[in-house]
Amino acid sequence: MYRFARKRQRKRLQTELSITYSCLAPLLSEDQNLGPLRRIGETFIQPEAEFVTYLLPQSELVLCVLEGRLEIRDAGGPLYEMEAGDVYRIAAIDETELIFKNPSAHKKNRVLEIWLSADLSGTPPEPEGVRLNANRGFFNFLPLASGQGQEDALVLANDCAIYLSRLRPSENIIFETVLYRSVYVFVLDGAVRLEDDRLIGGDSALVFGEERIPMTAQQQSVVILIDIPLNDEERGQELGAVES
Repeated sequence: MYRFARKRQRKRLQTELSITYSCLAPLLSEDQNLGPLRRIGETFIQPEAEFVTYLLPQSELVLCVLEGRLEIRDAGGPLYEMEAGDVYRIAAIDETELIFKNPSAHKKNRVLEIWLSADLSGTPPEPEGVRLNANRGFFNFLPLASGQGQEDALVLANDCAIYLSRLRPSENIIFETVLYRSVYVFVLDGAVRLEDDRLIGGDSALVFGEERIPMTAQQQSVVILIDIPLNDEERGQELGAVES
């Protein structure tokens, strides 16, 4: 079953620091039961600007720097400095204040944020990072983070797997999932055909009850897939479809 956000529902908020935040998750809202996935979005930070964000208790934040550089600090000082291709995960037992800064004097950056909620009992809140191998990022699903033991990926407490795929024009690719899983598809750049719908940069789709999810790139594209367990509503719909 496919649910599409058929319009580009990007929300742009300007702050006094000239930070642009683009919400790429029109399917996600506060009143939905979405399981571990809470929010996904892009943040653009102007040169030498910084802002404060709060990581909620019992949550995980996965950051992927798509362009430029990013510094992360907390009350204790610098945590990590990232550049394009770096992926970073922070798990919080308690509420944590983080400061994101673009250290560049000339270039704005572009950062993908994925917010997850889970029971992190016994999970240490120390951050960790991995480096993307850009050469592996074309015509496959490169794992960024996973709670399923995948190699070369950040370790998550959630039963969740996050993939990046860069597709060349006219390339076809199939993502295979299993029963009782749902897949969120976010097109960051380009345009892809998913089922009978065309998704462009900023569009998203939720797919569940499908074992194979084929997509075709209509131009050079960058796609994020998040594979998580079904929430209660989706599970009920899938069980109803099986029984009928």
